[in-house]
This record gives sequence, C-alpha cells and structure tokens, in this order.
Amino acid sequence: MTPYEFLRRYDREGYNSDSRLVEGEFFPSSKLGVESGDTVGVVLLNLGGPD
Repeated sequence: MTPYEFLRRYDREGYNSDSRLVEGEFFPSSKLGVESGDTVGVVLLNLGGPD
C-alpha cells in the first residue's frame, strides 16, 4: 500500500481528518523519560516505500 492509498482509504468519511496523526505532529518531539528497569514498546506504522 502506498502512502497515497493509505490516506485515500483512511481519510474517507472523516475517519482520519486530523493530519497530525498521519504526519506525527500530534506527538511531542521531546525526549521520553525512561528510567532503568522501564519497558518501552514501539509501534512502527510504515506507509510504504518508493514504487
């Protein structure tokens, strides 16, 4: 799925009308305070690569 297909599919009917979620602007760019012993999970949403 290309980035265009993702946006076309999920922007339909205002499902994802907030572009900050797609562009990553919704989340702060500051460092994450992680201390020794903490567990951190990461979810990577890949919008596709070059065609």
